[in-house]
Parts: sequence; C-alpha cells; structure tokens
Amino acid sequence: MAGDGEEALRQFQAHPCDVVMLDVEMPGLNGYQVCAALRQEVGDELPVVMVQRDMDDTDSIEVP
Repeated sequence: MAGDGEEALRQFQAHPCDVVMLDVEMPGLNGYQVCAALRQEVGDELPVVMVQRDMDDTDSIEVP
C-alpha cells in the first residue's frame, strides 16, 4: 500500500509483485501515470487493476 504514485513506483521497484491495483486519483503521479511507468519498466504482461470513483466513466479506461 502506497500513499502516492511516486511511493507506489518505489515500492514496486523494491518489491516487484504479480499484480498491481491502482486508484486513478492519487496524490503526485496519478494512476494513469504510474501505470504508464510500470508498462515502460516491465511491459504489458503485468496485470494492473485500475479503480475509479465514477463507475460510468468507461472512456478513461478503454485501450486505444
């Protein structure tokens, strides 16, 4: 568990895991930015679960 996006990345680098759960709205780097950084670091094979408050906002999580 991390308090912000930067801490989430530091924790992942120190202790890689098999799945990551991110809140879209986090202090510092948001969930999208953390997800993009993780994708650059480890590729597309890492499952990332994105959580958002607005349950009707499917446009923000669709893959282009």
